[in-house]
Amino acid sequence: MYDNTYQLGFAFLLTGLLGLWLHTKNISRLTKISSILPDGLKTFHYHLVAACLGSLAMTPFRVIGIYQKGWPFGHFGCQSYAFAGMVFGMTSIYLSCFICFFTMVEILNLTYIRHFISNQYNYIPFGIWMIGALWAILPLYGYGRYTLEPHKTSCLLDWTNMDKSMKLYMFSLMIFGYVLPFGIGIWSQYKLTQHTVSDANKNKKKNTTKIEILIKNHWTAVSFQYGILQEHISPIPHVRLEPRTICA
Repeated sequence: MYDNTYQLGFAFLLTGLLGLWLHTKNISRLTKISSILPDGLKTFHYHLVAACLGSLAMTPFRVIGIYQKGWPFGHFGCQSYAFAGMVFGMTSIYLSCFICFFTMVEILNLTYIRHFISNQYNYIPFGIWMIGALWAILPLYGYGRYTLEPHKTSCLLDWTNMDKSMKLYMFSLMIFGYVLPFGIGIWSQYKLTQHTVSDANKNKKKNTTKIEILIKNHWTAVSFQYGILQEHISPIPHVRLEPRTICA
C-alpha cells in the first residue's frame, strides 16, 4: 500500500471533492423540483444529503491517515471516526431505500399506507437517524468493536476478532442494516417499474411520469455515486467495512 500512498490519498481526496460537488448539485436540483415531489419526500431527500455530506466531511481524516502512513488522531479519534462513519453510513442506507418505498406509496396511491404515514413525514427521518446512531453506539458498549484497519490509516469494525458478541452484531447488521432495507428498496423499485399510467388523464399522466422519471434517475444516481465501494467493503482481514462508503 505504502508504495502507492500519494495515488491512494489523491483518489480519496478526488472522490470526496466529487461527492461534495454532486451533493451541491443535488441540493440545487431539489430546490427546483420540489413542486413535483410528493408531500414529505423533499424532507427525506434533504436528510439524505445531510447524511452524505457528513460522510464526506470525514474524508480529510482518511486522507491525512494515508499520507501520514498511520492513524495520527489517537484512540479517541479512532473511535469517533468509526462512530461517525456508522451513523452517517447506516442513516444514508435507510434513507435511500425508504425514499424509494415512500415514493412507491405515493405513485401507486396506496392510501392505506399513506394515511398511516402522512402525519409522520417529519418524524420518520429523525427515527432513522436514531436507528443509525444505535448501530454506531453498540460497538462502544461491547457489542462489536471499532479498531484500526490493517494498514493503520483509518478505523472500522473489527473483523479480525469474531467472538460471540461480534458475530451477533454482524449478523444483525447484515439482516436489518443491509438485506431488509435494500430488499424494501429493490421491491419498491420493481413495483414502480411495473406501474402504468394508462388510466390517468393527460395532466395526471404527465405529472406522474415526471415523478417516476425523477425517482428512477435518483435511484440510478444513488446506485452510481453511492455504490462505489472500492475495495473497502469485503469482509476479509486485509480490507474493511465502512457503511459510510455508500456516500463516497
